[in-house]
This record gives sequence, C-alpha cells and structure tokens, in this order.
Amino acid sequence: TAASDVYKRYLVEKEKLKEVFANHHGRVCFTSDLWVSRATMTGYICLTASFIDASWILHSRILAFLDMNCAHTGEELARVVLECLTDWGLEKKVFSITLDNASNNDSMQRNLNGQLQMIGGSGLVCDGKFFHVRCCAHILNLIVKEGLLLANDLLNDIRESVRYVKASPQRRNAFSACAEREKVKPGAGLSLDIKTRWNSTYDMLVRALRYRKAFESMETF
Repeated sequence: TAASDVYKRYLVEKEKLKEVFANHHGRVCFTSDLWVSRATMTGYICLTASFIDASWILHSRILAFLDMNCAHTGEELARVVLECLTDWGLEKKVFSITLDNASNNDSMQRNLNGQLQMIGGSGLVCDGKFFHVRCCAHILNLIVKEGLLLANDLLNDIRESVRYVKASPQRRNAFSACAEREKVKPGAGLSLDIKTRWNSTYDMLVRALRYRKAFESMETF
C-alpha cells in the first residue's frame, strides 16, 4: 500500500514537472552518471536536468534513476537517455550534457548529438558545439588519485587500520576506551573511504589523524 501511494504521488508530481518543462522557453542542461553496484553487480543510470526559470532561479531535478541491465555501450546509453528526454518532452530543448571521461560516454554523446540534430525543431545550439561537457569533478578526481599513488602504501595501512577497528563491536569499544584514555577530543568517528571518491579518502585521513594516539594506544591494549 505504501509503495502504491508513493508511486501515485510520483505520477502526480511528474505531470506537474512536465507542465513546467512545457512552459519553459529556455534550454535545459543535463548530467548523466552510470555505475555498477558492488553489492548486487547491477548497473544504474541517473539523468538530472538543470535549468534557469524566468525569475533567474536555478532548478535541478532528477528525471530518471533506472536499472541499466543492457550492455553499457555508447549506443545503448544514447538510446536510454533519448527515450527519457522524449518521455519528458525535452528532446528539442537540450543545451548540454555533462559526463565523466569514460570511453562509452564519448561514444554515447556522439550518437546522441547526431540523433538530436535530426529531430525537427531548433536542434542543438551551434550545431552541438557546446553539447558535450566533461565533468570537472571527475577530472579533479583523476588528478588527485594520481597524486595519492605517491602515498599508496601509507594509505593502505591507514585504510586497513580503520577497517580493523570497525570490524566488530568489541574492537570499536576497545578503540573508544583507548581514545578516552588518551583524552582524544570527541567528534565524528572513524570513516572508511571509497577508493573512487578522493573526498572520502580526505575525510578518512582527517578523522584517522585526530585518533592517532588512540591507534597507538590500541596497539598495546
């Protein structure tokens, strides 16, 4: 019943947003991301629309969050994105799409660019010259990851130390006792990073540094 009520509300809100897009006379920018869940090995794709309304207010809306069970080729990605754009009535209002630097995204944007150009209407701005935008956050992530390789052994030691402490309630309690004994200022606990997200590695290092004396104390606990 709850799922049914949520879906009904989704359909109502979707129609409201479709009306907003129908009355929107400007262009819309899109961001798309594709990833595979490590837990289920299921592929997902998310498409977000960003636009500025007549009052110069920036809006951002998630249009699709879908299973990507087909092959993750550029052709399939372009097909899924175009179907979504058509469903929302936005295939003639596209300005740009921001993607990371995966090779299948390069192929996807070329396919999508050509298909959008063939759709009747005003096509793409400047014949699609500004259609493809490379994700600055992804580029920065690649740069930082390359730099972190210089401290790879040290990072692995810290990562394994955090993983060891968080592996069981007994170890977490022992670590808390060590932190209290060393008079470590209370705050956010240890955090295990995600290797593909450098900002999470930074957070892990900041927290581990705060608890450095607790780690040293636990070694002899």
